Amino acid sequence: MHCLFIKQMRGLVKVRHSLAKKHFVIGVAYSSFKMRPTRPSAADGTERLPFQWLKLRAPEFRVSGEQITVLQEPSEFYNAIKDNIGLSKKSIVLASLYLGDGPMEEELVKSIHDACERAESEGEELSIHVLLDCVRGSRGVKNSRTMLQPLLKDFRDQVTVSLYHTPELRGAKKALIPERFNEAIGLSHLKVYTFDDTLLMSGANLSEMYFTNRQDRYILIKNCPELVNFFNELVLAVSSLSFQLHPDNSLTLHSADSIHPFEGDLEEFKLRAFNKIQNVLESHEHDHSLGSLKKWQRTVTGSSKSDCAMNNQRECRTDQSKLGHATTDHKTVQSSLGSVLVAQESGGVHYVFDASANERTSKCNEGDVTDGSVESQGDGCHGDLRQGRTDHNSVEETVDQVKVQLQDEDAIHVRGQDAHPFVGNSRQRTLDDTKATASQGTKSLEDCTKDIKEADTVIYPLVQMGPLGITVDQEVTRQLLGEGDPEAVCYLASGYFNLTSEYMDTILQSNATFEMLMASPQVNGFYGSRGISGYIPHSYTFIAREFFRAIHQGRQQRRITLYEFYRVAWTFHVKGLWYYLPEESLPSLTLIGSPNFGHRSVHRDLEAQLAIVTQNASLREQLHNEHERLYARSEKVTADTFTQPERRVPLWTRLVTIVTRNFF
Repeated sequence: MHCLFIKQMRGLVKVRHSLAKKHFVIGVAYSSFKMRPTRPSAADGTERLPFQWLKLRAPEFRVSGEQITVLQEPSEFYNAIKDNIGLSKKSIVLASLYLGDGPMEEELVKSIHDACERAESEGEELSIHVLLDCVRGSRGVKNSRTMLQPLLKDFRDQVTVSLYHTPELRGAKKALIPERFNEAIGLSHLKVYTFDDTLLMSGANLSEMYFTNRQDRYILIKNCPELVNFFNELVLAVSSLSFQLHPDNSLTLHSADSIHPFEGDLEEFKLRAFNKIQNVLESHEHDHSLGSLKKWQRTVTGSSKSDCAMNNQRECRTDQSKLGHATTDHKTVQSSLGSVLVAQESGGVHYVFDASANERTSKCNEGDVTDGSVESQGDGCHGDLRQGRTDHNSVEETVDQVKVQLQDEDAIHVRGQDAHPFVGNSRQRTLDDTKATASQGTKSLEDCTKDIKEADTVIYPLVQMGPLGITVDQEVTRQLLGEGDPEAVCYLASGYFNLTSEYMDTILQSNATFEMLMASPQVNGFYGSRGISGYIPHSYTFIAREFFRAIHQGRQQRRITLYEFYRVAWTFHVKGLWYYLPEESLPSLTLIGSPNFGHRSVHRDLEAQLAIVTQNASLREQLHNEHERLYARSEKVTADTFTQPERRVPLWTRLVTIVTRNFF
């Protein structure tokens, strides 16, 4: 049966790979070891981008690296926001923790005001949407809300301001925790800025220090409407769970059927929030060039073989009733797609497109389905690998459906694999891509193929909203940190060095080299603060010292090195990583956005960042220069670092840190 399947398959694709240490599950090669992130060549001689497994975890957007600019200084960040506000014709979306109340922030608000006036005079429909955290944005008498009131008064139909309030801050917590400390319960920590078809992604807030002397990271991506649309929808989804600000500074729920975040039912709020965010993720699963060429359905099952057979029969009948009959010659498809329809290798699982699937699918339509075991159906449209059709015309296609029953769930992670804590354990999850239809005005098959060949950069938005059950970023970060090639180098930075125990353990057990950058106490954002906040840098020193000891106890000091950033009169807020593949002098992947890799980022706050995978020489050089420039202002951490008088951590601070480290 297996040999027959391989013969049928060869008419469309040629798959060459070593059989060593691999198991075959009816046409699917499953590796029992971690795949080295190499760059195999496609049939047309072009290189395939590394980290292919990311497409199973997050939406994928293909762009040219020439569209991306890495900004270096806070002043560039500020100017980029102002300039793009002035250029925007359709929409401006600003999602930040808060908006400051100084002169530079007032100038930013004036820029938005001027843009609205210009749009009115020119008859343009410019919409402005601002999403901030409710707790942080309401602190003090003059705050983010009062800063934005003039815009709401003058342009009520154009400007919307949403204030997200974590559902965890309620009851006694809300009543008793002081204003300055209640942010520890949870926040909207998103830092996403879009202007028409331009995305500015950063870890920086809209505040004067972030425009002047607080070091962060910033990346500008132009002409990326699909990616902008994704983040606009994400911001709107969070906004629908938030309070709406009015010109008189009052707050109301988003709509009449909204659940109050701290007075309504907690579990009901979380479930609704999970569904809204998950809908955004699923609606963009393949909103990219490859999505115009093929429709995938991948089902991960943990059920028994009899369950699989029953589900497969039902799914096959349903799918066939939807898809109908197509008539395109497979030979035409093969020549048109070239290297597109080749075996996709992702973390050891090889997806194979079967040209003979149409014949078997037709048998299903004719009722040639039995209630036998999975093994007896393996050559048809059921079994461990269920193939759909591979028929196309110029603008509409239906493509193979691939079904894989994994032998080891830990070997490859699929978005949505972990059951949502408020829904229960689902035994079967299906990821359906959007089918390209003529009504969508998709490009011709040839144009889409050309776009794929020319796109040298792939962007994956990683969303983490732990309180709501969304854990995409956590899963991807964990797998990246655990990549096992000893020749790979990962440069990781965190403005607040308080990595989760999971991330620390993964790094200690990994084989890759890690160069980790953190803030020296003098550039910590809390350094010199009044009251108890002034001791927070001591807490980070204590955490760093404990990790340093763990490195040496595990004899990992040759592989893991810590560095401290220092710049006179500056603070350090950088976060993200740069990943260098073996024997390469430029990074192939970077993570950039709001997460700090700590407990708060994973479990308490709303976060988002980009995983950017590229082979564009110019972009890789920019990322390399960014990493080198930051590390050039750092010093290596040694045992002597922690013996300095200013590094002595009071006993009470150590005890408090152990108890409260999950809150900062």
